[in-house]
Amino acid sequence: MTTYTLFNQANPGAVNSGAGNNGTNGLHFTVSTSCTMNGIWHYSPSSSTQLPTSIALYTTQTSPSTGTLVTSNAASWSGAAGSGWAFASFTSPPSLSSGTDYMAANFRNDATNEWFVYYTVSWPVTSGVITAPDDTSSGQGWYNTGTSLTFPATQLAGNNFGMDVSVSTLFSIVPTVLSSGTQSVKRASYY
Repeated sequence: MTTYTLFNQANPGAVNSGAGNNGTNGLHFTVSTSCTMNGIWHYSPSSSTQLPTSIALYTTQTSPSTGTLVTSNAASWSGAAGSGWAFASFTSPPSLSSGTDYMAANFRNDATNEWFVYYTVSWPVTSGVITAPDDTSSGQGWYNTGTSLTFPATQLAGNNFGMDVSVSTLFSIVPTVLSSGTQSVKRASYY
């Protein structure tokens, strides 16, 4: 099994931060092969006092404006607020298909104008089997304000709201040729 992320928990571009309201942030991506989505990475700057309360995955369109919820769950983060990159896994990791557009999302239930980070990124970004496209030639930066998890259909051009995704390929098939006298037998080995 091989695991991929877009940014490998590095700062992907110029860092900015600011106070925001309740809302859902999103990252539009595709995969080039069938795989499993493990969860979502979130960057929590040192000024932050809380983490998003839930994570979700939607299917969407090439230029996202609407989405269909695939799965969502409460977020249990690997790190603390203000500690940089933290990871939340899906309780039932969804399968991803090549040729389908997805939107990873996290929801901040924020009544205190919580601080968040955003990066100015040069899109598209590809890492392994994942690609985050340049949406409508103006980057990404998908979000939606509100008091509950909602598909992030509004765009703040060029930005990434401190988000990354983690996916794993299911397995790879390596054909092995076995020779026995004059006969050869092909066997598939799964890793």
